[in-house]
Amino acid sequence: MAKSFRFAFRGFCFAIDSERNMRIHLSVACFVMQFSFIYGLSSIEYVLLLLIFGLVISAEMINTVVEVLVDLETSSYHALARVAKDVAAGAVLVLAIMAMIIGIILFGDFNRLQECFWHCVEHPILFLLLAVEIIAAILFIFFWNHCKTTWKGITKK
Repeated sequence: MAKSFRFAFRGFCFAIDSERNMRIHLSVACFVMQFSFIYGLSSIEYVLLLLIFGLVISAEMINTVVEVLVDLETSSYHALARVAKDVAAGAVLVLAIMAMIIGIILFGDFNRLQECFWHCVEHPILFLLLAVEIIAAILFIFFWNHCKTTWKGITKK
């Protein structure tokens, strides 16, 4: 059983390492979850939020599987290989759009959004944390592989 979890974690890490969109989905999920604490969702709303995060991230991982299998099977361009990759990517897009619509529905109360904004204004440390998190997310999304390679080089010395 431990091996199964290790293999699953290795697959999850592969998706993070190889797919920028996976890193985008994870970053957005973290921001939305943090904002949801300020916004104050109900238990049912949190369940819906976690469910949609899980679906989007799982769809991105399945998309990665399709891409890897197609690349394994075909070494040159093939129209059906393109279709398989495009359809898998389209499935992720559909779920991401649904996640965005669910987010608009969950966080669509303008008065509550204003209250959250003023709460952040009253607590400037939140703005500082947000700035640090944005920088961290940019590094994670766009420079993860470079940072990881650099870190491995540092730790091996």
